[in-house]
Amino acid sequence: MPWPPGTLKATKIRDLTTTTAFLQTNMDLLRSNPQLSALNLKCCWRNHFDSLHPAFESVSSLKSLQVTNATIGDPKRFIRFLSHNYGLEKLTLSEVKGLVVFESCERLSQMTDIRLLDISWRSNSGLVQLFLCTPNLRTLDVYVDDDCPFAELARTLQRRCPQLASIKCRWCEREEAESETVAIIQAASRLTHFSSCPSALTDNICDAFLAHANWIETIDLVFDGWNREYTAPSLGRIMVHCRNLRHLKIRHGHGHHDRESTPPEEVQWPREPWGCLQLEIIALGGFVFEHEPSLFVDPTDEEPALDESEEVIPHHSKVDMPFIRDISSRGWVYTVKYPDFVCSTSTNLRLMRNWIFEHTRDFSELHTIKAENYEYLNLGRKSRMAYNK
Repeated sequence: MPWPPGTLKATKIRDLTTTTAFLQTNMDLLRSNPQLSALNLKCCWRNHFDSLHPAFESVSSLKSLQVTNATIGDPKRFIRFLSHNYGLEKLTLSEVKGLVVFESCERLSQMTDIRLLDISWRSNSGLVQLFLCTPNLRTLDVYVDDDCPFAELARTLQRRCPQLASIKCRWCEREEAESETVAIIQAASRLTHFSSCPSALTDNICDAFLAHANWIETIDLVFDGWNREYTAPSLGRIMVHCRNLRHLKIRHGHGHHDRESTPPEEVQWPREPWGCLQLEIIALGGFVFEHEPSLFVDPTDEEPALDESEEVIPHHSKVDMPFIRDISSRGWVYTVKYPDFVCSTSTNLRLMRNWIFEHTRDFSELHTIKAENYEYLNLGRKSRMAYNK
């Protein structure tokens, strides 16, 4: 689609998304808009990021900078560009190479949000030094590969970024060690949001979370393996003590699961009352064996008779109707998100689902419960919360 007439002569642009190929022949667009506050720049493979530095010299009011697919030949000039934009608040680097040093960077006091996505740490060995210049960093989204100096990163964040509160780690084909998970959780003084892929929810990781029990609001974990025997007890401790928890999502993978070592009946759900009264969303997955006997299609079950007005809810048996009547009276509905879903669950699903509903009976903010592929919504609460926001 062609740009609107007069675009290249515009002098009041504040948000610009473009490519290096375009800017190389239209550098005056940057020079004519020194007030530019957001720049999203995608580099083309034939063009070099460094060739744009003469035009970057006129850009000093950026609050948000996103650079994608760039090879930076002169990292010192890139550092000067960042330092020149002393009001920069958000920096996103995706598929960037060449940041082998990060020296002499001015203090980026306004920087609160850094996202390092799909980057090679071998090609950006100086990136850890960036965090020496960001004392007010609050949000970090970081890609971790085998070359990431993770221990140094965690130490630097802990010592130099005291405002850090939200951490998301994206792990690239490597297993996150327990010590690494604990270290990155401890890097924040008051952790409120955390997302990562640890190998298991061990006691040490749980203890690290509980050190932030007064602040943690979001926990989003994906386990690359089957470790539910660790997860259930630790999950119970988190639900009891993390009183400000609002969003909890935990999913297990099945890739390394030894079916003989962990029979279904070994999952024991803790009975202690939960203290997270502000909970809004809970989603648990991977706790049920796909090959376990079906929960809803056992022909030996003696099913109770239904009232003429009652219909069987999709993917639920008649034996589930007392449960459905109970949650319906409290405003809950089952949502059919997977029309072709074939039930392959077990009594463990019922135990887990009922465990959640029993412990959240008086939770006035909770609007979404997901147990495996079964999702239940409280539409009244969800609508109210959406309106209030």
